[in-house]
Amino acid sequence: MDAIPDTIVIDEEYTGKDHIIEESLRKLLVDKSRKRWQGQIRFRQVGKLSPAHKLAWKVHRAKKRPLDIKKILEDDVLKLLLI
Repeated sequence: MDAIPDTIVIDEEYTGKDHIIEESLRKLLVDKSRKRWQGQIRFRQVGKLSPAHKLAWKVHRAKKRPLDIKKILEDDVLKLLLI
């Protein structure tokens, strides 16, 4: 991954899953030297009018596929959760 931000914000929509989401993201995010990412993951309400929500909805509805979004297969996610 070229540039990992210092802070990642996740929508609070997934109540009770914060720990699983954060742990999985930390396993996925490594810097160029293959060290674990040390940034912050915050959970807050994003809101339906935010650019992040609009982009996520377009991607979900298959109307847009940004070039910088990597598709992760279900098997890949399950492997991370079972490690």
